[in-house]
Amino acid sequence: MNHKKTARKTGFKKKLPVFMLLLLLTAVLWAGQTPAKDTKALSLNKSKITLIRGNTYKLKASGGPAGKKIKWKSTNPSVAKVNGSGKITARNSGTAVITVSRGKKKDTCRVKVIAASLNTKKVTLSPYDTCSLKVKNTSQKVTWSSSNPGVASVNKNGKVTAQKAGKATITAKIGQSTLKCAVTVKADRWSRLLTKYQKQESVRQLVFVKYTGGSRAQVLLYQKKNGSWKRLLSCTGYVGYNGIGKKKEGDGKTPTGTFNLTASFGIKSNPGAKTDYVKVNSSLYWCGDSRYYNQLVDIRKHPHSCSGEHLIDYVPHYNYGMFTDYNKNNVYGKGSAIFLHCTGSNPYTAGCIAVSQKNMLKIIRAAQPGAKICIYKK
Repeated sequence: MNHKKTARKTGFKKKLPVFMLLLLLTAVLWAGQTPAKDTKALSLNKSKITLIRGNTYKLKASGGPAGKKIKWKSTNPSVAKVNGSGKITARNSGTAVITVSRGKKKDTCRVKVIAASLNTKKVTLSPYDTCSLKVKNTSQKVTWSSSNPGVASVNKNGKVTAQKAGKATITAKIGQSTLKCAVTVKADRWSRLLTKYQKQESVRQLVFVKYTGGSRAQVLLYQKKNGSWKRLLSCTGYVGYNGIGKKKEGDGKTPTGTFNLTASFGIKSNPGAKTDYVKVNSSLYWCGDSRYYNQLVDIRKHPHSCSGEHLIDYVPHYNYGMFTDYNKNNVYGKGSAIFLHCTGSNPYTAGCIAVSQKNMLKIIRAAQPGAKICIYKK
């Protein structure tokens, strides 16, 4: 018997089970290693957006199978078009769904397009002027902001207030879109007057008479609060039938310039004036004679046949009013009796400034000693 051969066969038989076991184990391990799958979801940064027609917005996608191309599609390109990088262009009012896909993963974003617009795209103001911006064709929430609040500020309702000369952009944000209005603030005569008297403690009210032509004017009342001017009133007013200019007696003009409002007066009782109040009676005249020219005269104290205005006869004009210190040196013939008073039946005066009785009362109740009236062309 060949013992060596028998031994080799026996060793082979012993090694075979070990080899088979290793082979089987390798097969099992290999079978368990299936190709890796990327299970991470594909997602967009927005699930729904609102755009104003003409605006754009870029969606951002993240996740999905690595190595796969990202594709974009719109259900309604005529409303919202999307390009290969996710940039949406709002084209017409309506809705569309934007779908992003990467391999078998998908996500969507609902797009609403509205035709909103501002009532104006640009405006020029003077310091302390205001204007209201409004967004048309939307009921959605609008958020307002200013690029330069020191020049033009805006409140939550779109009211713009000019602060000082310069430029600013007012932005209305609706959803993911914006509307813009360019604001230019230019200094003018009126803003310079406000600046001039801003630091003068004795001047707390300014009445502006902005002559607009004919016998018409815009009358504004400003009051100083915490060192800043606030407009309390803006209304229609009337001046002399020959407009404004250098004044002389009987010319039908209202004098141009800045004058003090010295006291309040009226045929009716004191309505709550902060200045001295003269209750008109039958003895009071505003004299046109050379001796007492352009002065308030009580004929009980200065008996004479006065040729001036018998104040109590001027109803409703002098129901309420304020005296000015125009021609305070009482130069005869230079003009007299220049008052701020109530309107009558005519849309003009003989040289005074007239506003409605309602607005005259507002001015009287606000005006304090030191108040001034400024009369110039607008």
